[in-house]
Amino acid sequence: MLAPIVTAGILLVGFRMPASRAMPAAYGVTVLVAALVWRVGALGLAAASIQGLWLAATLLFIIFGALLLLATLSASGAVAVIRDAFTRVSPDRRVRAVIVGWLFGSFIEGASGFGTPAALAAPLVLAQVAADLAGRAARARPGRAGLAAEGRGQLASP
Repeated sequence: MLAPIVTAGILLVGFRMPASRAMPAAYGVTVLVAALVWRVGALGLAAASIQGLWLAATLLFIIFGALLLLATLSASGAVAVIRDAFTRVSPDRRVRAVIVGWLFGSFIEGASGFGTPAALAAPLVLAQVAADLAGRAARARPGRAGLAAEGRGQLASP
């Protein structure tokens, strides 16, 4: 039954409710579905709730370590050094996106644990891709998206 997920989606996206209020409501729907539809007893509901809290605390601890590492890198100026090094590696933003997504993700994985590369490397990759798309849009003429700005009729180089 998808009622808890649908509830969370409607409250977060449809009503733009903050997660601090939408998630307890989704939890309430989950408890109701478990109790009324699947006939789970109070002990089972309590055990599942405690297990969920434990899992959430574990993930928050891992994310805290990743954010602490990122804050340390930012405060020490290492982020600027890494950014400058990436721009010297290749002028092609796609190559830099692969490097950030693969190598930087592996470094963060080893430094702080599972799940954090997606949380930290994904915004960097998206920034590279967005900058590339913005550059392509700036070069394209209105009505001729995807064609070179010189107007030779050739597709723009990727």
